[in-house]
Amino acid sequence: MSWFAEHVRRDGLVIKRVAIGPEGLRIGRALSDDLVLDDAHCAAHHAIVLVDDAGRDAWVEDLGSKNGTRKGAKTIIGPCQVLDDQPFTLGQSWVRFRHSTWPVAEELALSRRPIWPFAVCAVALAFANIVWELWLTDTGVRRPTYLNDLAYAGAAFALWSGAYALLGRLISGVDRFFTHLLIAASGYLFMSLLSDGLELLSFAFGWLWPVRVDYTLSVLLVATVVRAHLRTADPGHWPVRACAQWFASPAVVAGQTQRRGRGHAISTRAQGPSRCAAQQNRSRRGIRLRS
Repeated sequence: MSWFAEHVRRDGLVIKRVAIGPEGLRIGRALSDDLVLDDAHCAAHHAIVLVDDAGRDAWVEDLGSKNGTRKGAKTIIGPCQVLDDQPFTLGQSWVRFRHSTWPVAEELALSRRPIWPFAVCAVALAFANIVWELWLTDTGVRRPTYLNDLAYAGAAFALWSGAYALLGRLISGVDRFFTHLLIAASGYLFMSLLSDGLELLSFAFGWLWPVRVDYTLSVLLVATVVRAHLRTADPGHWPVRACAQWFASPAVVAGQTQRRGRGHAISTRAQGPSRCAAQQNRSRRGIRLRS
């Protein structure tokens, strides 16, 4: 029976695993520690793990670090007994401790369903939508170039998906090209349907808010698509809410600033005639007083 300390990522993937001996285990940034954490928020000697003589129980104790050692939301004070595999937070690093007799979760089943038929179907629907939009712009005077536009769209889908597939190959060792292709084509279809639906809603009821929120919703959708690509390429580093906000906030702020500028310009134009009339009235009053 023995204890192990594991430096884990946020998704639970083990970065490093070290066995805890009878003399305990020191954790910190110093190279003399048993488990070295490359974390600027960890102390040189951050914490120590002690095991009883029988090897059944283990305790974690902070060594007076500035940021402390936390389990969950609570900072531990004094020795804290390890009762489960919930990670301890040292600086910004997660370290969990497990006993060799604790049960291990069952393996996850591999997905046997092929992705490429769904990806091909999504790309075909995207091409059909492009042909439909080109046909709507066909006035008979100038024929749209269907083949060229479809070729450009196919190249864009391939390059976009290939870039994220290459990123996945470099980071996690798996490209998942057809998964990225499915994400890209689905994102394009949903964005096109969303834009058309908002325009139809605005036209049918005479509302302005569907047109105003179109840009913001499109930016949020693009951020969600990018997050899905990054999540597929590197599953451990891209949480849903944080990444969507990070990608969407600059564009949303830019869109709001642009709309405010337009609103100010419109209000200035609207106030122009009233200002001219007021100046004319003042000049007339001045002439009457002089006379």
